[in-house]
Amino acid sequence: MKSNYGWIVLVLIGITLTFGHALNTTTVPPPPPTTHQPPMTTTESVDEACQKLNQSCDKCVTDTRCLYCYTDNNCKAYKPGSIGLPDSKLCSLSKARWGTCLINFEALIIAMACVAGVILITLSCCIYCCCCRSKKGLSKRERKEDAKFERQKEDRKVKHEERRLERKVKNDEIRKKYGLFKDDNSYQRFDA
Repeated sequence: MKSNYGWIVLVLIGITLTFGHALNTTTVPPPPPTTHQPPMTTTESVDEACQKLNQSCDKCVTDTRCLYCYTDNNCKAYKPGSIGLPDSKLCSLSKARWGTCLINFEALIIAMACVAGVILITLSCCIYCCCCRSKKGLSKRERKEDAKFERQKEDRKVKHEERRLERKVKNDEIRKKYGLFKDDNSYQRFDA
């Protein structure tokens, strides 16, 4: 049973490394330009900060509070709606870029949903294989161990019965020797 848990851990580590590497290669923004920008102060609003980064998509998406919209080539403040998506009045999802300029918001949502679906399906399969299937059938090794245990149990039972009969015979001999032996039919008929 312990080997099954080890197998699960190895599969989960493999999935994490595979998808982690895939996510890192697709979502890492390009390195920032060598020009140094002064740090944003807390007194300026998000809209003002995004307007300062309005030069290009690459500069706009370096700040996670901003998104770049290709419909008007403008850097805007990212104000998520009720489910975390930007308002459609702000910019359409197919034209909005956030985090990277390579993938639009629609593709990002689809990719994240696919990755989450694959992880959930893999996790469900692992849980099913380890928990449900192991109860139905035993492995060859477990069946051999069970058969060996049953043989040993039967052997102990036979030896116990032999010893019990030997003790009975020995006790009967001692009873006969000292006249304490009782017949099976201890009742006698009285002749009147």
